Amino acid sequence: MPEAGGVRWKLRRLLAMPPDEIALRAARSLRDRLRRPAAPRSFLDVADPSRVLARGESGGRADESIRTALDRGRGSLLSGPADPDGLREALVELGVRPELTVERAEGILGGEIPAFDYTTLSLGAPPRWLRDPSSGHEWPLSYWTAIDFRRSGRFGDPREVWELNRHHHLVTLARAHVLSGEQRFADGVWSGIRSWAEQNPPYFGINWVSPLEIGIRLISWAAALDLVGTKGSRSGDAALAAVAVSLQAAHLSDNLSSYGSSRNNHLIGEAAGLLVAGAKFGFLEGAGRWAEIGYRVLDREIAAQTTGDGVGREQAFGYQAFVLDFAVTALLAASSAGRSFDAPFTERVARMVEFLDAVAGPSGVLPSIGDADGGRVLELSDEPRRYPIRAAAAAACAVDRGAPDGARGGDLEPCMWLFGPERTSAWRRERIPVRDDPDGACSRGFPEGGYFVLGGRGQHGVVDCGPLGYLSLAAHGHADCLSLTVCREGRWLLADPGTYCYHRGSLWRDHFRSTRAHNTISVDGRDQSEMLGPFIWGRRAAADPRAWARGPECDCFSGAHSGYERNVGVRHERTVVFGRRGYWLILDRLSGEGEHRVRATFQLAPGMRSTEGAPLRFSDEAGLGLTLDAWLPEGLTTRVARGAEDPQEGWVSEGFGEKSPAPAIIVEGTVSLPTSLAFGVVASSGGADVRLGGRLDAAGGLDATATFPEGADRCLLGRIGSRPTRFAGILGQTVSRGEDRRRYGLAIDEWNKNGTTVEFVRLENELAAPS
Repeated sequence: MPEAGGVRWKLRRLLAMPPDEIALRAARSLRDRLRRPAAPRSFLDVADPSRVLARGESGGRADESIRTALDRGRGSLLSGPADPDGLREALVELGVRPELTVERAEGILGGEIPAFDYTTLSLGAPPRWLRDPSSGHEWPLSYWTAIDFRRSGRFGDPREVWELNRHHHLVTLARAHVLSGEQRFADGVWSGIRSWAEQNPPYFGINWVSPLEIGIRLISWAAALDLVGTKGSRSGDAALAAVAVSLQAAHLSDNLSSYGSSRNNHLIGEAAGLLVAGAKFGFLEGAGRWAEIGYRVLDREIAAQTTGDGVGREQAFGYQAFVLDFAVTALLAASSAGRSFDAPFTERVARMVEFLDAVAGPSGVLPSIGDADGGRVLELSDEPRRYPIRAAAAAACAVDRGAPDGARGGDLEPCMWLFGPERTSAWRRERIPVRDDPDGACSRGFPEGGYFVLGGRGQHGVVDCGPLGYLSLAAHGHADCLSLTVCREGRWLLADPGTYCYHRGSLWRDHFRSTRAHNTISVDGRDQSEMLGPFIWGRRAAADPRAWARGPECDCFSGAHSGYERNVGVRHERTVVFGRRGYWLILDRLSGEGEHRVRATFQLAPGMRSTEGAPLRFSDEAGLGLTLDAWLPEGLTTRVARGAEDPQEGWVSEGFGEKSPAPAIIVEGTVSLPTSLAFGVVASSGGADVRLGGRLDAAGGLDATATFPEGADRCLLGRIGSRPTRFAGILGQTVSRGEDRRRYGLAIDEWNKNGTTVEFVRLENELAAPS
């Protein structure tokens, strides 16, 4: 893969742009050359405070007018702090401990900043806003267009610097002030804004490069000042903050990421930042324009970047939660400015919540499908690793829909801050019903977005059969078509590898996006889609979700993709069956000619340890286990890799910037096509109570049996003997329960992309035994 920022990368990036984007970028480049200052100047040297006000004030009165406006505007975005005592009581009722916020704020005052929802980064005290926390090197104070963050060299991954400069921690300090009443936390908010303005002069440095970072920083400042007003500020701080907001918002509005090749979550976040800045700082010149731009862009892009069934078109679950957070912030800001979004906007937000609810399942934990960098918008909770479900809960409350199934009391903490205890409590009573059957079926199909959820009885899985990503870059997609992830009791035992990094070495970036790292099939060492750079894809696999069905005894999915057809003449088809007794059957068919090198990967979670013998058995310290059976053609062997670096195998990233060794079951070898591979998976708690057996017949069909204390299931997948296939590979299922033998089949006339023609039918004698 070409190095990001190199000549080959730039050429490929140019080829991915439509003509109007090239023209827009050229015009902006010329504009920036003409605007470029000779040297950095402070904020107050660039703009007089009196001139950034919508109604000008002379002399020293500007600071006083801005202070009055900030104090008068408190609570315009966040409703919860209006009643601090009621808020504290409501949080305690949810099981939230307000003292944790105060403890976090103590660490922040010492320069240790919570980051990426799992770790802390050192900012230093006093803070050093341009210093990379990992390498210790300072980013240069160069004009923003001259900084090539893609070729960062010794400075490290800019995402860590940007994380600190998003100023989420200022919101935590402000919340600690509300909960404790202590002045020093409010002092910390204003000290942070003041020091940032001193070290980041207008248009110079890494913190002016990305418009998205500016948008998030404006949202953080607005929320923090909502909570503290001018408490903790010094003389002149309010005027400095007003100028800093004004120049950042103007810079943002002039540099929106409205490009035809990469108009993704960045544009949504930037628009939300403008809308919030316009609503919160309405006393500034240009605020009405910022709010209008933000409103129009958000109204258009939420619809454009989300499918009708609620799936983010970037095909990245972490970024979908990110977008939901922006949507909630936008709804609040619009309301504060006296506007509201139309019904299609709120309906799309509701569909997004439903999708995340389905893929997270009863545990509320998302698989790490697609890119994720730990990005979030508002820091309104101190419980780690629950960000996506918290974002979904807040969005559900904002549009008055049911809470995600996996939401716990602590996940509603942001709702208390955003909407206040009264509204949140009323929503809880009306919209969060008692779950009568937590172990029941949780199967859902999202055919437009390309994801299918199968499961029940305390576990569920997600099959990925969607497009690679969004627009010509597909920047945040992974080559993971037909990958299966399986969750048991909140732990993704059959895991997606995650992301790990963006700019910390192309080999690691490539690995975590590659087909070989995901739970699917690689042919001849190739990826399904072609990587052209860290955020650029070339030739892409076309996903073909053929059928999905759910019934009383099993859920079924069948699909294919074209990723290997053009280069090696091979088509991959996969059928997945989940039996409600707690087992998974997978049949992979590879059509084509000649001999090919085939690799199937099953990536397990960190902390899983293997036991001897066949089938392969793994378990963790909590007693959760996974068993894999494999029924294979000759020429394939099975091995387990863990934490290998040459080549990279057996790694899982559970948070941006971290990676952990984890066992990967790898089946590989050379086979003649056409052929079939079949697998059985049991995800168990406290020991497996299901045993699987099976065989492949000469036609490549699978005859499998699942045995459990109450009886046995029999699944016939593909062409068994002389019987033709019906449901894209699934013929039927025989179910036994003690003396009561029942038979079920699948009647499917035609897959119409929404599953409505799929039905389970009761059979008595029609299901013939395989020959």
